[in-house]
Order: sequence, then C-alpha cells, then structure tokens
Amino acid sequence: MIDFINLKNFKSFKDSGSRLPSFGAIVGKNAAGKTNLVQAILLTKNLITGGDVFRATTNISPIFSEVFNANSNSDEFDLKIKLSNGAKYTLDFSVAELEGDNPIVIKRERLDVDNRLVYLREGDDLKGNDGSTIPLSVDKSKLVIAFYNQGLALAVKKIFSDVYITEQYADIGEAIGSADVNEETLASLLVRLSQNKDLYEKFMTISRKMMPYLASFEELKLHNNVEERQPSEEKYLVLLKEHNLKKQLSTRIISDGDLRTLYLIGMALMRAPHSTLIIEEIENGMHPKRIQELIDHLDTISKINDIQILFTTHSSFVINRLAPQEILLVEKTKDGSRMTLLSESDQSTGIQRMLENGGKVTDYLQNL
Repeated sequence: MIDFINLKNFKSFKDSGSRLPSFGAIVGKNAAGKTNLVQAILLTKNLITGGDVFRATTNISPIFSEVFNANSNSDEFDLKIKLSNGAKYTLDFSVAELEGDNPIVIKRERLDVDNRLVYLREGDDLKGNDGSTIPLSVDKSKLVIAFYNQGLALAVKKIFSDVYITEQYADIGEAIGSADVNEETLASLLVRLSQNKDLYEKFMTISRKMMPYLASFEELKLHNNVEERQPSEEKYLVLLKEHNLKKQLSTRIISDGDLRTLYLIGMALMRAPHSTLIIEEIENGMHPKRIQELIDHLDTISKINDIQILFTTHSSFVINRLAPQEILLVEKTKDGSRMTLLSESDQSTGIQRMLENGGKVTDYLQNL
C-alpha cells in the first residue's frame, strides 16, 4: 500500500505531501492537480519496475521539461513515497535534466526500511547502510531498485508491481478475451475470474445484487491453427446469459455503465493483499444510485481483502458518502498544487463540527 507521498517541483506541485487513505477519494477542482498526483504514482511504478526515466517521463508529458514545476527555476524534481506490507519502506529519488547525450537522469535515490538505510545513491556512487560501496553498476537512466536483487529492494518492487491504475477511457467492452493479465478488457477479466471458483462466485454475488438481470457468463474457446499456444494466449468469446432471455449475447450489448461496474468490481476482487487500485473518474457513465452501490461494495472489498482503493471524483454523491479521513483534497494555490487529507487539514475541527450539525463535506468544499 502507498501510505504517503510528497512531490517537490513535479508538474503543478512545488512542494506538497500527505498521507493517503487505505480507501477513499482524491478530490479537487478541474486543473487542481489530481491527475498530476496519479501520474506521479504511475511514473514511480514504471521506474521501479524497470522503465527508462526518459521514456517514463515523456509518457506522461510529451515535452519532458514539462514534468518540472513551471513556476520554479529548478531543473530537478523529487518524489518521496512511503509504502507498507507489514514493514515500512521509504523510497526517495530525484530526477534532473542535464545537457548532453543523457538529457534526463536519476540524480539521487535512497531506500529506507523501518527508518533504517538500505542504500543511498548519489550520481554513480552507491553505498550501503554501513557506508561501504555496493559493487553494482549504476544506470543513470534507471532506478537502482529496478535491478537490485536485494531482499528489501525486491519487496518494494513487489509492492509497486501490485499498483494498478485503471485507464479512464479504456475500451473494456471487447467481447473476446484471454487469460493474459495484460489485456485490459472485461472479457479477459471474466476469463481470469472464472479460473478461480471462489473469486468468481463473489464477483457474481455482488454483480447480481447491483444488476438483478444477470444470470451468468460463459466463455467459448475460439479454435485456431496455432500449435502449442500458451494457456494465457487462448482466446474466448464471452457470452452473457440474462434471466427471462432465451438467447445468450456477447458482452458488447452491456451498457457502458454496467460494463464499467462489472470491470471495477472484478478488478478489485483480483487484487492481492496490500496492493493498490487507483480508479480515475469513478462515476463516469453511472447513475448516482449505481455509483453509491459501487462505492459501498468497493469499501467492503477493500477492508475484507486488505487492499488500498483510491479514486478521483467530482461526484457529490461519492464525496458525501465518505468521512474526512477518506478524502484527499488537491487544491491549486499561488504556490502550486497542494494535497491535504481533510481530517488533517487546518479546518478539520470545523469540518467535523459541520458534519455533526447535519452539514455535508461538499458544503465545505464549495466554499474553498
């Protein structure tokens, strides 16, 4: 899980940090910096899992100099992230823009566990907790943690491998899927869920509560001429069976709102303990009553399965369903974007008093 993040000179953030809830919403006005916060997490994941820093930064900003805060003269940004899976990890790294063949490089990197140094990298110099040099070749374009096969470093890599960010405009309605974990469609997700009887039953129980017309799904293996095809490469046509409907139809006939509901419930159930699921614009394409039901089920899944679920939202229905400790507010100030957990803000006492008197969180947010 991601417990804390601090962004310094990264896009709209000049210098701001906050704890993250284990379940909750990232809220704020348009252009406040919510997407920049999610992109910082995505950037960190890509670097920790072996990505090149130039490619990782240009994936979120076509002009890589745009990753630096526009109101700062610095050509360097710093990300600090605290993680947990029983132990407490802190990864702090800086990225700088230079002249020459390597225009953007990792300048500094530090990993601590339970407040004890694991390694410190400054430029090409890499040292352990006793100050001795670690005999490992340093790649200026990559984080050390991406290729350091030390136990604590591998633990952090595992945590970030389990961070999943849904694509806001992904085409999840494709009716043909596979068991390939990299295919981001509802059909592929249903194929993977069907391979675990317990998870599939939980998925169907929740789905039928929200969509009573659902009876079941069925996968039909598509024949092909490819020999020795791996199980994950097999293709299936996923069909939907409804109550009081004689024919089975493909998942293409499901509405966008229902597709997204099924997909998000399935994705949450598939997450491993201590993992993180981040959903952008969770209310997209959904009726207010449906989104409230979805939030309730995701909250239950989060608590029972011990996973972190975060979502960006503008929905008052979603925001007012949550407590102040479940809401991360991102604001645009004259000094750049700022993130604050509402329960830890300067106005936390006033917010709590307002709620006790029958007010709503959105009443507070509208006055900002």
